[in-house]
Amino acid sequence: MANFNGTWFHDGSKDGWERYDEFMDLMGLTEAKDSYRNASTTSKFDVKGNVWTVTHSNSSLEGEKTHVIEVGKEFADKNLDGSDIKVVLEVKNDNEVQESEQSNMEDGEWRSYKIVRQISGDSMTVVRK
Repeated sequence: MANFNGTWFHDGSKDGWERYDEFMDLMGLTEAKDSYRNASTTSKFDVKGNVWTVTHSNSSLEGEKTHVIEVGKEFADKNLDGSDIKVVLEVKNDNEVQESEQSNMEDGEWRSYKIVRQISGDSMTVVRK
């Protein structure tokens, strides 16, 4: 899990998400697709045992948001965009975690999805499904 410690940067203009448009449509964010498409994201991880402190910022949104998450326990808070979220973090191995997330979107509907983060060397791959 210590492999996740540090700051990770994603420059959206260099490599987009696979099936990005489909994911955004399913999340009810059709009108926001273009503003998020090329956004740069910074994620900082501080892992201490089963407690993960994660700070996210995004170039298309103001500020940053810090969450303190205990592995295996549901965590509820606001996302960087102000939407309600519920997250359960599961550690698969030293180089992979899965976040089972629910977001209460602008239309009032809760949407469920998973985020898989994998570390390989000095690179993090993030897959949303």
